[in-house]
Parts: sequence; structure tokens; C-alpha cells
Amino acid sequence: MIKMKLLSILVIPALLAAQDQAKTRTGPAWIAWKNGTRDYAEIVRVTDSFVAIRQHQTRTCENVEWSRVADIKHLESTDISVLAALVSILFTFPMLPYWGIKQAIGEHDPKLGSWESVAPNQPAVRLRFTYGENHLGEGGIIKQLALVRTGRYRIENRTLFMRYDDEPNEPSVGVRFECDELLVDAAEPFRMRTRQEEGHAQAPIVGRWRRDENIWEFHSDGTFQAERIGREDSGNYKKAKHGVDITWTQGQENWQISTANGSLFINKTEFKRRPPFY
Repeated sequence: MIKMKLLSILVIPALLAAQDQAKTRTGPAWIAWKNGTRDYAEIVRVTDSFVAIRQHQTRTCENVEWSRVADIKHLESTDISVLAALVSILFTFPMLPYWGIKQAIGEHDPKLGSWESVAPNQPAVRLRFTYGENHLGEGGIIKQLALVRTGRYRIENRTLFMRYDDEPNEPSVGVRFECDELLVDAAEPFRMRTRQEEGHAQAPIVGRWRRDENIWEFHSDGTFQAERIGREDSGNYKKAKHGVDITWTQGQENWQISTANGSLFINKTEFKRRPPFY
């Protein structure tokens, strides 16, 4: 009975995950054009205006308007994905009780995920806790310190206007989109790169763009935030007798961690959940 319950718990999410993966809008695909031809290419980025396609033979990337696309068929179909998930589960069935209980306990750790400190007029401290597969109560941690400014933006033709909340001026720069890059025609032109996020396609500018330690994050509601990453560090955490021991690449710390009302408190500093950062 226990095995059957665990099988139900693990099989259903696996099948749903396989179906979601099959519906992903990036990766290798056959593209049917409205002129009747087909191409095998890689979907790099999807927006509500165009889809960025990288040709496999030439490795060139171009932004193609949706009006030219008839259909996109991803190579991994739902049937194949579901079959692969079922085969994997059948081969690992004898270990389901151990793995299922261990993973259920580990992944319900409330501190897992991405967090940002709640401290107005101070640099933002971001943390990401990840699940450790080898031992319960252990895992990885990434820490990022960022200087953040917020404001509002608008785009007219190929000109980006940005007004910071702490400044009255509204500077502007020319911008272009090439594949997964934003080309900024400033006095010294530069490029910023983004990652395709899951979910519905949005305007081309919406996303988190990064160049070295500088980040522009544009939201669909017309707001943005500019960040400068001051420091990044990674390490591991381990549950201790008193709190949680953190081992960084340089040095160690002991944190007192608690949760309340959706917030994470570390040594009395409050953190709120945030989307993944990189």
C-alpha cells in the first residue's frame, strides 16, 4: 500500500513534468513557414512579437516575426516524454519508498528557493538555497549583494526611455534585439544578454538583461530596476545543533533561521521570496 501511494505521488508529477517539457517553447524544433517550407532549427527566445531562431548549419540567429510562422513542432512529443518517464519509474520502482520519502522531506524545507532582504535604502542581499540530494538538512547556497535603483520605462520605435525614481531626467538610448541579446546604442555601445523564462510570451524588452556586473530588469507593468552586482559567493549549508552552519569559499558562519508569514528571518534580518536571480 505504501509503495502504491508513493508510486501515485511520484508518477503523476513525473507525467505532468514530461508533458510540460514537451510544451516548452525553446529548444530544437521543426518550423513550418507560411510559404510551405520547413526548417530544422533551435528556438532560442520567444516574445509576443517575434521568435529568435538559430540555424543548426550556419549557427546564425535571427528574429522572425510571427506572421511568417505557420507552426512549430518540438522534437520531443508528449507521447515520447511520457513513455520515457514511465520506463524510468519502472526501473527505479524498488527504490521508490526510500527516494520518495527522502525527497519529500528535503524539498519541503521552507528555506529552499530565492530570497531578497527587506531593507529600504540599503544594498539588497539575495540568497538562493538549493536541495542537497546526498544528505537531509544539507544543500547549496548562493549569496549576491546588489545595489538597486528603480524607475519606469517606455519604448518608442527603437528608443528606450528610462526615468529613475530618484531623478527627474528621462535619458534615452537606442536599442535593438538580436537573438537573446539587447544591443544598446549608447556613447559606448554594449550588449546585454537574457535567459528565456517559462510562461507566456511577453514584449521583447521584458526580462532580466545582464552584462558583467550590470543588470537591467524590465517588467511588463512599465517598471524596471537597474542593478550593479557588488559581490557574489557560493557555498554549502548544513543543519547544526544550534542553527545552520554556512561554509563559503572563504570562511564559515552560523545562522539562526526561522520562517513566519511567508518571510525568512536570518539573524533577525527579514527576507522575502523573489524570482530566481543569476
